[in-house]
Amino acid sequence: MGNQPVRDPATDHLLTPQNSTLIIIDYQPVQVTSVASMDRRALVTNIVSVAKLAALFEIPVVLSTVNVKSGKNAPTIHQLQEILKSVETFDRTTINAWEDEQFLNAVKKTGRKKLIMTALWTEACLARRKSLKEATHFGATEPRRAHAPMGATRTIEIYDRIWLTED
Repeated sequence: MGNQPVRDPATDHLLTPQNSTLIIIDYQPVQVTSVASMDRRALVTNIVSVAKLAALFEIPVVLSTVNVKSGKNAPTIHQLQEILKSVETFDRTTINAWEDEQFLNAVKKTGRKKLIMTALWTEACLARRKSLKEATHFGATEPRRAHAPMGATRTIEIYDRIWLTED
């Protein structure tokens, strides 16, 4: 067997710390307590583990909340805040994160085209915007339907070749 050439981690077709961004959407107390499709402690443990891995591998993180500044919701759960102390939070008034220009610009600013997305309500938070256009990869983690009964089939959406463009 011959040696394979060393791949560039920034352009590799696989996820690498140099080509991906972690996006964390709406891990807030009210949203977490509304999830009925899995054990909430397991949910928090999972997202904390993902955030710790991102920190360990120095993967950029885009953190978003909804309606904190308006006083309608509490900020990100404290377990994540402890890990993501230096990460800026983009607070939205829209349910769909992709409809918020600050969030959208923060994702674009990373320059990364492989998005690892985590959200609680895939039918709302991860709803794709018209301006999402094909380019590389998009993945969703822990995206169960928020109000589905315990044991319901997961809704995991992995899209190939998606990136953000202007409308």
